[in-house]
Amino acid sequence: MALFCRKNSPPRIYVPPNLLGRVIGVHGSVAKKLEETTNCRIIFPPRGQDKPIEIISQHSANSVERCYDSIELIVIEARKKMRFTHFIMFPLSLDENFKQCYKKFQDEVRNLKDIPDDLDSIFMTPEKIHFTIVPLWLFSSEDEKKARDSLRQIVRDKLKPILNGEQLKIQVKGLRHFGGEEPSMARVVWAKSDCGKLQEMAQIIADEMRKTGLTSNKREKVTLHMTVINTTYSKERRNERKTRKHKIIDTQEGEEIIQEVGQVTSAMKKTRFIDATAILEMFKDYDFGEIEIDQIRICQMGGTDEYTKGYPTVSMHKFVE
Repeated sequence: MALFCRKNSPPRIYVPPNLLGRVIGVHGSVAKKLEETTNCRIIFPPRGQDKPIEIISQHSANSVERCYDSIELIVIEARKKMRFTHFIMFPLSLDENFKQCYKKFQDEVRNLKDIPDDLDSIFMTPEKIHFTIVPLWLFSSEDEKKARDSLRQIVRDKLKPILNGEQLKIQVKGLRHFGGEEPSMARVVWAKSDCGKLQEMAQIIADEMRKTGLTSNKREKVTLHMTVINTTYSKERRNERKTRKHKIIDTQEGEEIIQEVGQVTSAMKKTRFIDATAILEMFKDYDFGEIEIDQIRICQMGGTDEYTKGYPTVSMHKFVE
């Protein structure tokens, strides 16, 4: 009796534990349908063991190929319904002079009239300032390894040739806010850089990471932004989260998606706005200074490193030695 495997690779596919149920289905309905339509047998790892799914067929290698691709598609679609867990970014908090300039900006904003009472709670902390590139779904150590390896290859094959060993110094100047709303209804206030080379690198990273299935496959232009104010961070919203026992999820634009704990799909959206008119008028051309960018990081969303007070880092890659 011959057993066939997937062409050019072992008949195994890794599925993160929290997505395994999507492949199994209610009472095994999804797995059973896959087996029937592809003439394969799917062997799931024992409960509690983080191991790949095995695919076996007595018909053909093509059957295994179709089963593998079907499971991969289920996982990709399941990821889209989950919140992002990590993100790729250019860190800006490593330069002490730049960090001091940012603190000076915060002090100047605090001196304005008619600012939110909880302004300090919606400021991005100096230890976490960064340029956001792309969010990621990393649900397991296998996902983290895939992201690290992919980013390492991008840095080696795509980014380093662009810089050719030269330092990348950029100017961070000017404030903007997300969305088409009026400044009086702002969710996120952010600083920008007009460095074309940095923008090119960020777009390459986002486009290449989309090929991994670890982020949204919808191609969009990267908006390089250094968040300075985000209403998602407010004490009012955090207290509401505790009271309602909901999870609050950040999108790149700072929108909040409120979910019941344990649910995957969003039940409703609720956004808090601030009147940023005075801030944007006073500091629209604010010069945060010059900074050298020499590395890129994969970080965990929402976490705080106990030692650095920045985001917990999963992976760091230097593109300028």
